[in-house]
Amino acid sequence: LMQVEVVGNENLSLNQNASAVGKGLAVIQSFWFLKSESLGKLSVGTQSSAADNVALLPDGSGSLIFANYIMYDINAFAARRNKALTTTNWGSFATCQAFTGAPTLGLGSDCDGVPNNVVRYDSPTLAGFSGSFSWGEDDIWAVAGRYAGEFGGFKLAAAVGYFDTTNDNGAATSGVAPNVIPTKEGAEKARGGKQASAIQAGAYIQHVPTGLFVYGAYAKDYNDVTGGTNGAGQQQKDADNYYIKAGIRQKFLPYGATVLYGEYGKNEDKLSNSLWRSGATGSTLEQYGVGLVQEIDAAAMSIFLNYRHYSADVSCSGVAATVQTSAAFCNTGTLAAPVARAAGKFTFDDAQLVKIGAIINF
Repeated sequence: LMQVEVVGNENLSLNQNASAVGKGLAVIQSFWFLKSESLGKLSVGTQSSAADNVALLPDGSGSLIFANYIMYDINAFAARRNKALTTTNWGSFATCQAFTGAPTLGLGSDCDGVPNNVVRYDSPTLAGFSGSFSWGEDDIWAVAGRYAGEFGGFKLAAAVGYFDTTNDNGAATSGVAPNVIPTKEGAEKARGGKQASAIQAGAYIQHVPTGLFVYGAYAKDYNDVTGGTNGAGQQQKDADNYYIKAGIRQKFLPYGATVLYGEYGKNEDKLSNSLWRSGATGSTLEQYGVGLVQEIDAAAMSIFLNYRHYSADVSCSGVAATVQTSAAFCNTGTLAAPVARAAGKFTFDDAQLVKIGAIINF
């Protein structure tokens, strides 16, 4: 299997200036596999790990693509404070430190969201249960379990996954000195390695006759990362992500199912490397929204309209000018560094989004 993608205005990179990644083609996945109905599937190559999006996929409401815990819509947009743009983007409040290679891209609970070179095994499904395991990249490993079934007029789906990395490329990003050492691995990986892991779980239940549904997800990141410009030996915090969505899926119109939903999510202490290095000691991001999805069965299409509201704040320690970096935010959010930062909690201006569009499957 080879997955080739046209790289253009990639949504994780778009912001107020409509900046985007380069143009061209990119190979996203490339692997071979052996599959047996009774023995399962063995895959080798560049592919998703066993834990990739595992908590997201149980959502069977029909609104998964348009409303989930990954911040696709506003990730690269610069946050404002007192109506002025800062150098901190919204994705900085929902970063997974367990993400390998480029920590600033791991969002929400999707802490292993980019394909790596791994060996993966997926078990066959037995009585609704299945499992997966993957390993590679010296060392990244993940394990996941899933269940899906229907009983007593209810649909139920659930999944849990665990991801762990000691990959020594994980802590260093382009243009940023590593300044991070792993406490578990010792000095041999002081060049930029770390020990990080994440656990995530998601569940979905729907009452089939009425169409009423609830979906929820939770994830926790465990960060064994120390050092950086906010103090040698300071331990970066573990982080939490909560998300819940509830609504109704019912065929009110002859064209297909209509989905109405409300959602709420919260990221705690999922601050980016640049914020943490510059003296931030904690962060909170909250989101809520409502939406409508109308499926058109004859065209394999879904039309959507939704609204989202985001709010965020950062807690900062006092940082002296001598250790401040140019990427720092805390109380000013400018690039005019080095300047000393005061301790305190700093709140950003809220962001509101309205989105409308359609998706066609073919």
